[in-house]
Amino acid sequence: MIESQIDSENIWFLNGGAWFALAVVNAGLAEQKGRGRLVWFLVSLIAGPLATVAIVMRAKVPATPVAKLHPLTVAVDRYIVLACIFLTAALGFFVIALGNGYWAFWTLAGVAFALFTWMTVLFWRAPFDPDYPGRRAPPSRDTEA
Repeated sequence: MIESQIDSENIWFLNGGAWFALAVVNAGLAEQKGRGRLVWFLVSLIAGPLATVAIVMRAKVPATPVAKLHPLTVAVDRYIVLACIFLTAALGFFVIALGNGYWAFWTLAGVAFALFTWMTVLFWRAPFDPDYPGRRAPPSRDTEA
């Protein structure tokens, strides 16, 4: 027979302390990878071990900065930004539809996902467009062996 039980307040304190320590370690890892220490500390307070995985799996920040998106002037950037917006909307409507089952939210989720698919296809096809400035040659269909 068990004589004593662990007090639930101590368990919460220990788990919270471990979570905070993990956030501090993640902030240090993020700084070594060239990322924002405060941002990853705050993300780690919420995401915990998932933030650790994200920090470790991602490569270091490159020495040369990545080109910024220009969604108002460049079609490819516009397609990827719209695809992200439609995917976020589709997931949001899907979660709401799961909660209440109202048919309008299922319809909105389907339409948003269809628009996401369309923007993704346009994003992948844009470099092959003749009017695109950095046009790539289409893949060859040679079947010579």
